[in-house]
Amino acid sequence: MSVLGRPTVDQLPASREHTAIAVAWKLPRSAVADILPDPSHTRRNSDVVLAITITGNRTDATLIDHANRIDIPIELPAARVSRVDAGRWLHLDVTDARGRVLSASIDASNPTTTGLRYAVTGLLTRLGIPGGRASRPAIVDPADLG
Repeated sequence: MSVLGRPTVDQLPASREHTAIAVAWKLPRSAVADILPDPSHTRRNSDVVLAITITGNRTDATLIDHANRIDIPIELPAARVSRVDAGRWLHLDVTDARGRVLSASIDASNPTTTGLRYAVTGLLTRLGIPGGRASRPAIVDPADLG
């Protein structure tokens, strides 16, 4: 299963407040070596995914290691979601007690990987992942993350 393969997100409904949206970054295993357990049977070239999922006012962040079937939740103390619904555009800002979690702008008429116009996360820095190691972010179907 390719989490960042062809987008599968359905058209966002008129009321977007309760729609689940996930933004994900692929990370090379070497970038998260200090965070994830690395069993000897792991394929060294298999990627790990950082996923941030927003459903209503709830935000979850997870490192997903599909090769080892390990999900590591990332704590987001006092996370808050702010939405600006600007017609065709949906702007999301998520902060927590430690700072920015996610800022994203999505073309709501095309809520797929190509509809993601901008996304940045402070979690990469927070996790100690060196700059330039993550793939371009993509919108993914939250159901495809597990």
